[in-house]
Amino acid sequence: MPNTPPWLTARPVAHRGLHDAARGLVENTLPAFEAAIDRGFAIELDLQPTADGDAVVFHDHTLERLTLEAGPVVARTREQLEAIPIKGSDTTIPSLAKVLAEVDGRTPLVMELKSRFDGELALADAAAGAIAAYPGPLALMSFDPALVARLRFHKTGRPLGIVSAPMGYAHWGSLSAWQRFTHGALLHGPGLWSDFVSYDQASLPALSPLLAKWLGRKALLCWTVKDAVTAKRVSRYVDAITFEGFDPHGTAP
Repeated sequence: MPNTPPWLTARPVAHRGLHDAARGLVENTLPAFEAAIDRGFAIELDLQPTADGDAVVFHDHTLERLTLEAGPVVARTREQLEAIPIKGSDTTIPSLAKVLAEVDGRTPLVMELKSRFDGELALADAAAGAIAAYPGPLALMSFDPALVARLRFHKTGRPLGIVSAPMGYAHWGSLSAWQRFTHGALLHGPGLWSDFVSYDQASLPALSPLLAKWLGRKALLCWTVKDAVTAKRVSRYVDAITFEGFDPHGTAP
């Protein structure tokens, strides 16, 4: 049976926190996470590996978009990354350990492990170690089935998910056409035994995620809903939405 506890789908999931750059709430930062907690949302966040085998909360593989630094995130140590200011905010790149300490079980965390699909699995090792003693509700997921398989090897006891999209998705990286097809259709191994699926909302309804939900009895989440109209459309298919740019509770934060 899939490991899909009720908290996994009990509330909307704020994509990279409840961020709003105009208010100084930048994605994947502690202020954005606090805003999500204040509004009663779960939090989705992204993990990148560091040069010293740790993990930081950051979406991009490189630093340019959100900081005044340049180059790969993985080329810096955790200490170096934690010292880098985030543009448009009064904060810096947070480590995974810091986020876990600050959130401290106050809302569910859904953590996406980012991947270049290059066979590097150190991020899964770092994440598994960091969450071992965490007391709160937490799930892990990735587009990369190898990372999900590595997490399962660690026997974290946490729900593990596959993030996916159709084979035409622009960010499948260096995958072959066959890999893009199998990943999008959830035909890779971890797609069959993951605990939940998070699928591109723009492609719903789609056969593979709906079969995973109905036949595999897996929770189905989707990404990334950006308005109430879309939320209403996909609500007939999914158990919970991952959202940004609007408030699913219906009033502004």
